[in-house]
Amino acid sequence: MSRPLTAGAGEPPIVSVVLPTYNERDNVDPLIRRLDAAIDLPIEILVVDDASPDGTAGEVERLATELSHVRVIVRRERGLTGAIQRGIDESRGEVVVWMDCDLSMPPETVPRLIAEVREGQDAAIGSRYASGGSVADGEGQGPWIGLQRTLTRRLNRQLTSVMGADFHDWTSGFIAIRASLIKSIRLQGDYGEYFIDLMARLLAGGARYREVPYRTAPRHRGKSKTAPNLLTFGRLGFKYLRALAAARRTIRARTG
Repeated sequence: MSRPLTAGAGEPPIVSVVLPTYNERDNVDPLIRRLDAAIDLPIEILVVDDASPDGTAGEVERLATELSHVRVIVRRERGLTGAIQRGIDESRGEVVVWMDCDLSMPPETVPRLIAEVREGQDAAIGSRYASGGSVADGEGQGPWIGLQRTLTRRLNRQLTSVMGADFHDWTSGFIAIRASLIKSIRLQGDYGEYFIDLMARLLAGGARYREVPYRTAPRHRGKSKTAPNLLTFGRLGFKYLRALAAARRTIRARTG
């Protein structure tokens, strides 16, 4: 598409795409190129890498010599939520987008998320569980992935029920949001449970939102970071249940 790679001298981009990475060297180049092909607006792409030992940061630095709107931020800390927050803090666009870097979330859906925000929504969320969305067979890796998918689906149904909201993918992690709004909020949590808290606060605050259905794609390169063993699976499950209870309190406190 014929979009300028930058917004012009001294001008901020319209869209900031934040990509949190850890050991995604083989995925980050095709992801960025697909985002470039899909988005017909001035953008910046911020890859926030948690010092990946596989050379992810070096791969992004190589790509940045070709694409001037791509930048890598290397952190010495580890953690999904902290990486996303760092990208939000350093973003300059009117709309902030973030997504996973394993190619499970189609970059081709991002323009629709952006359009929803630019047309009046405060946030647009990529949804596996809204009508029209789905999870591809064979998504992810590891012995607990099938169980994880089942429990995640049930958790989201439970959240929709107890929150009394017409929202379906509380663990999405695939979103476009108005920069002025997200910069007034600090993300809370360690892993995917941060999104439950974020959505609870957005809904309780009366934010306008739209779910955009999409179908996930299975990971083809690299290893999933989710639930590599039973102990980690149990810890994540506890965090999600605790986030559910906290989100319910947030909704009740702000809506009466």
